[in-house]
Amino acid sequence: MAEVGLRAWQARSSEATFALAAGELEEPGLTPFGIADRLLEGGGLKKVLATGKPVADFEAYCSHLALVPHPGILSALTLAAESGADLSGVVSIRGHICDAGSLCALLALLPANRQLTTLKFWHCSLPADAVELLRGHLPPSITTLAVEADETPVSLLLTMPALKVASLRCCTFPAAEAVPLGAALGANSTLTSLSLYCCLLGDAAIAPIAAALRLNASLLALNLAKNMLTDVATEALLGAFTDPAPPDQAEGEEGEQAEATDVAADEAVGGAIGTANRTLTALNLSGNLIGVQV
Repeated sequence: MAEVGLRAWQARSSEATFALAAGELEEPGLTPFGIADRLLEGGGLKKVLATGKPVADFEAYCSHLALVPHPGILSALTLAAESGADLSGVVSIRGHICDAGSLCALLALLPANRQLTTLKFWHCSLPADAVELLRGHLPPSITTLAVEADETPVSLLLTMPALKVASLRCCTFPAAEAVPLGAALGANSTLTSLSLYCCLLGDAAIAPIAAALRLNASLLALNLAKNMLTDVATEALLGAFTDPAPPDQAEGEEGEQAEATDVAADEAVGGAIGTANRTLTALNLSGNLIGVQV
């Protein structure tokens, strides 16, 4: 897109413009993402007749919201349409900040495009409000979701009931995100593949994940490659595939330490106690510090 066109899109996609476009909502104080949520939830976009054609529908929704179509989303939809409409349809948005209005238009068109099963965001700087919007309005047809190379809080995405494949590759996780991530994974019953490749998790983040594996009965593949994990993390993960010893067998100081470790791990996923994982068939630990003295 020409520089002038890009500047026009940035100007027209401002928070003030989107709030003006959503003037039908009489709720003062709503954030732009709050406005998007109300429009999607309340059917405020049903005035736009969906055709099932991604590019045309996106442009129509943007026009209704008085927005110039987001260049990154428009490009992704155009490429998806050119590749053919089939069950392996993919929309991949790379390196473009997604504002509330543009995400609103994208989410409005997805239900009519069931051939689009995969949605990818690469380095799009999605804030927490954007993640909440995706979680609340992605249709069941989207079974594969990637939010990669970002600092986005992503544990909420694992609570989506239709999600089967999730890639959080190269995301940056704050320490506080490990516990909610483990809790979400432990409660999830649909996810079959999860990639946390190169997220720099470190050993401290593995305890909640290992505890979650004792509760999760659907996950088949987990990628933890390049996460600076050591032998400590390996032992914690192996524990997820071993039934915990009965309390009467936890004797002496070592037994007390093992029991304390199990309790801490269980508390990390809400206090539930699971059994050995018998479901996971693929665990990638390559590129870590396992067996290396640090």
